[in-house]
Amino acid sequence: TAPGIIRPASGEVRIQAPSGGVVREVFVHEGAPVNVGSPLAVVSTAQTFQRGDLLDARITTTLGQRADDLRSRIAALDVSTRLEAGRLEAQLIATSSRRETAEQGITAAQTRVALAQDRAEAGERLLKDGYLVREEMRRRQDALLSAKQTLAESRSQAVTLASEAKLIKLQLAELPNKLLAERGQLRDQLSDVEMQS
Repeated sequence: TAPGIIRPASGEVRIQAPSGGVVREVFVHEGAPVNVGSPLAVVSTAQTFQRGDLLDARITTTLGQRADDLRSRIAALDVSTRLEAGRLEAQLIATSSRRETAEQGITAAQTRVALAQDRAEAGERLLKDGYLVREEMRRRQDALLSAKQTLAESRSQAVTLASEAKLIKLQLAELPNKLLAERGQLRDQLSDVEMQS
């Protein structure tokens, strides 16, 4: 290990390699300007294992495998994001179609409620005048209640589907940001690995 001194315009900075070794390559010369983060030299530890394998070779192989793994993960992330976007778009289309059907069901249920209401009101007049039996009047009231229940269920379904569609749209809108964040983390890791190799 060879300690050194850098003299930037703002003062002196002492540098030292994190471990001992042999300087294999120097990238800067005395007095040359350097950028922050730029490598100054390559130091080889040249240590060997009991089997005779070089430590540097093993580290380089491991770092290369890690870099390949990170590149594969970035590519897989891009593919999975496109697939997720397609799945969400298909789900949005299906949900919108179901919502449209529910809206049509509301219109039909409103018509049935109006008809059942008219029949029940007419039945009350006929029952009062003695032209309708109580059993028929109960059937008309039951039909009105059933129509109102169907209308309420259709409205509830339409609201639920509208909420689902809104959630899917939010997920679609957030997908690019999620991709950028995850890809950025992987690229940062890849840069770190590439700097080490």
